[in-house]
Amino acid sequence: MVKYIFILASICLLSCKNKEQEPIKKTLFLTTNANDVYAFDIDQKKLKWHHPGFNLEVNDEVNYFTLDNNIMTKIYQDGIINRFDKNTGKILWQIQDKPDESQSYYGYDFDDVRFLQFYQYPLVHEGNIIFGNSHGEIKSINIESKKTNWVYIQPQIIYSSPKIIKNILYVNVNHSLIMLDLKTGKKVGNVKYADNEHVLNEIKVEDGVIYTLSQNNLLSARAINFEEKFHYKADENLHQSSTFNMVFDEDNVYFGGNILYAIDKKNGELSWKTTLNEDENGSEILSVAIVNNGVIVLTKKELLKLDDEGGIIARIKPKAQPIGLLYPCNGLHYYLAMDGNLYRIDEQLKNEELFFKGINLDPEHRVDNSYMMAQ
Repeated sequence: MVKYIFILASICLLSCKNKEQEPIKKTLFLTTNANDVYAFDIDQKKLKWHHPGFNLEVNDEVNYFTLDNNIMTKIYQDGIINRFDKNTGKILWQIQDKPDESQSYYGYDFDDVRFLQFYQYPLVHEGNIIFGNSHGEIKSINIESKKTNWVYIQPQIIYSSPKIIKNILYVNVNHSLIMLDLKTGKKVGNVKYADNEHVLNEIKVEDGVIYTLSQNNLLSARAINFEEKFHYKADENLHQSSTFNMVFDEDNVYFGGNILYAIDKKNGELSWKTTLNEDENGSEILSVAIVNNGVIVLTKKELLKLDDEGGIIARIKPKAQPIGLLYPCNGLHYYLAMDGNLYRIDEQLKNEELFFKGINLDPEHRVDNSYMMAQ
């Protein structure tokens, strides 16, 4: 009996060790289409600091940020890059990106294209900041010296952040995916997308596999050497899908517009698909979050919980119309709403509450996205 209890206890300890929970996060960071930046104390539901947006005539869409060590690196559409102290919100470092002097050498025609940074995080790697801009430039800038390490220029607008895998930088340039040497910026490979399947969204990397989602809803999975593992074409007439709402669990990759697709990561076959609402108006997916035995889906009209077979087991109407991301943190899910409030809700969709009131939005411009991270 004693031996049995000892074995059982050992199994329990091993099980607990294998299912270690993520550390409790203490601070939630948020940015909006007005490009205000907020930091909240999660436990106390209080604002730690707020940095207002600026130059709203240009900075009128959400741009993202990166957290590393004690620094938040935030990029703005007008080319400003700020590095904030995460604890105080103080700006510690700033540069203004400008078109590279060598642009004229290449002869690419960007005369009618405003110089902007679209949907960049940006990347922070080994003391350098890496990002792309609307004039086809991918740049690496040294943080300490503020000098450009290298710039790679090509004729396509950059609409999403590059990704690093090992020592290679992968950049989506709409009609193709290119590889750059991380230290030199020299091109070392590329794969061309099919003519009708250009990719405007960012690429996603999961377990060493590169996922892209085309403007016509072709999901492709490739190894880091660009060898295609599988592709899946959604044949329904969907709204434009986005990798912003693409998520992964152990078995599937999830994406969709009005329909949520679950695609087997091993073979690319359809595990299931679920129509979220027969009324397509306002039912397109804003964000998807993985939960125990299923997913939670956020649309403009509803929050829905689906089980691991695609069945809808709960649905509610949010307190206000959501904007963009549904962010999981400490067992709850946060979303920003059009009323300027930040809400959170539990995994069962039973307890929804106001987290913070009075987030600044810019209603004069495009209000359809938000971005959050917590530490």
